Amino acid sequence: MKTAVVPAQVTTIEDKVAGGLGLTQLTLLVIPVFLSGVVYGILSPVFSLSSAKIIIMALLFMTLGSLAIKIKGILLMNWLLILGRYMARPGFYIYDKNSSASRSNDLSSRQKRPEIVISPTATRQVLFAPALPTHEQFAIEALINHPSSKLHFKTDKKGNLHVAISKAE
Repeated sequence: MKTAVVPAQVTTIEDKVAGGLGLTQLTLLVIPVFLSGVVYGILSPVFSLSSAKIIIMALLFMTLGSLAIKIKGILLMNWLLILGRYMARPGFYIYDKNSSASRSNDLSSRQKRPEIVISPTATRQVLFAPALPTHEQFAIEALINHPSSKLHFKTDKKGNLHVAISKAE
């Protein structure tokens, strides 16, 4: 069986359907025609012209016609989709002035993590650290926050995360 490589220039060319209009532009310009026919036939008074119908039809033509405009070679509709996806993305604000030392440590309000026992033949291991007493949590936090201590994160070949705290003296 023969195979042929298609140059990138051929795949990026947009087909022109009518004049300088592409298929998407032509579709955006034809949709208001059909929707205006539906508005003309369904809304009251049926099959007669009224000012409300004319306003609805004009709004359809203006909105969908403006979406068919190209800016820098890209349709305005695509620009608006890109902007909408950008605005809808999740935003993260990760700044917390408080440390865990100033928070309440009420164990009854928190859910305890279940202990999971994994067989040695399991391909993926999920391990939860046991809940530490409050004084041990404070000691670990003090060790981490000490200026001469260093915190190291290492992963092995299986993707397990190992955390090491070393204190230079």
